[in-house]
Amino acid sequence: MKYEKINGTTHIYVGNDETELDVARAILKASFATARSLAEGVIIEPNYTTPGIVLGTILYDKNDSISNKDVDSLIQFGVSLLPFKKANNVQRFGLDSYQGRRCKTDIEKVNKKHFTPDNYIFERDRGAPDKMLDMANEILAKEKITKRHK
Repeated sequence: MKYEKINGTTHIYVGNDETELDVARAILKASFATARSLAEGVIIEPNYTTPGIVLGTILYDKNDSISNKDVDSLIQFGVSLLPFKKANNVQRFGLDSYQGRRCKTDIEKVNKKHFTPDNYIFERDRGAPDKMLDMANEILAKEKITKRHK
């Protein structure tokens, strides 16, 4: 997977030895791993408690991980699931929030093996996507090694 920023838009290109699904999974795993807690930057009154919020902290474990099975069930296109469902003639996948993390990742399929994230939403909440995309490449590399050893 390669990525580059052109005129303010990040472009993600699937490598010849990768599938779109592998890249989608890696991006969402990396999004989850690099996301911050939903509670960061949120002001909660001291005595206010709702499900998932305890004493002002949303339940969140920085050591949690997300499996391919979980990612496959969470790659959403509105209410649809994999593979790359079309909504208004646009194919997209994404992960908004999961297990107390603010992922804010919305990816559009431009054409075969070419994606662009919604930079506005991602960067507004999380900054530049480079750290996430670098981690996605690390995940892809580890999964290639794992596949070779099976």
